[in-house]
Amino acid sequence: MRVLIATAGARGDVAPFTGLGTAMRAAGHSVTIASNDEYESLVVGCGLEFRPLPGTHGMFDDPRWMQLQESGTAAAGLRAGVPAVTVPVLADQPFWAARLAALGVGPPPIPRRQLSVAGLAAAIRDAVARPSYQTQAAALARRLASEDGAAPVISMLARLGEG
Repeated sequence: MRVLIATAGARGDVAPFTGLGTAMRAAGHSVTIASNDEYESLVVGCGLEFRPLPGTHGMFDDPRWMQLQESGTAAAGLRAGVPAVTVPVLADQPFWAARLAALGVGPPPIPRRQLSVAGLAAAIRDAVARPSYQTQAAALARRLASEDGAAPVISMLARLGEG
């Protein structure tokens, strides 16, 4: 089956799809990833076909995009097993910041408008000093390491191919 994965954002948003694409290719599918042109070498380096995603050329030349690291950054922190201190700014960052706090891997998010040096320092001290944040982050990292996120997608594609 020919599969096109379209994703845009920061490297942390795009890189997970190279792993999925590689697993899908190993299962016999032809995979193309369409994304920001700056990630062409990442995609091609994984042995996947690349197509530029219209509208993303130069998006990271605009400094307003530099904070857009949403789910990819949250996932990277969870995989690393480290506590999180979050300051959501826009897009889906408030969702992921609240989710990280609900998972018990860090203190509540600091709204950008309430950000201060003292408040950020207190949140960092809390994240470092409270053992439950480290314990929960390490437990989630172990759980994520044991999951095969590509397997359900490949199984679904196999079922689609049968129909």
